[in-house]
Amino acid sequence: MLYKGNGELNKNSVDIPFGGFLHISYSKIGSYAPANTKACFETASFLGFDAIKGDIQVSADNVLIMCHDAGYSFDENGKIATNYNSSNGTLIRSMQSADILALEHSLFNMGEHPCTVDDYLYICAKWGKIPFVTI
Repeated sequence: MLYKGNGELNKNSVDIPFGGFLHISYSKIGSYAPANTKACFETASFLGFDAIKGDIQVSADNVLIMCHDAGYSFDENGKIATNYNSSNGTLIRSMQSADILALEHSLFNMGEHPCTVDDYLYICAKWGKIPFVTI
């Protein structure tokens, strides 16, 4: 059933797209790309998911950044290493967006950077995918 927006539901299965199921990617596509990066969203789109899931955090200068955790933890080279850990991490809300977007993920995914919500929405629109986010 689909919500029609006026308090009613469509009950006819013909009205339900995707055979009644959406194939939603997770924020990370295995080892193909780091979570919540352009490479992750492009890969999920290429693989044919109907909806592309991402996670949103807000930077100190109020830019919406695609990230699951409240912040980033870093390896010895200053690259994003793992999910947020208070002993070696920095909260996104304390960082400026330009500094966040300049960060690189660890050696395993060299060259990949965090991205903005605008980047994410552009990729969804380009591939005709449904954006699906958690905040």
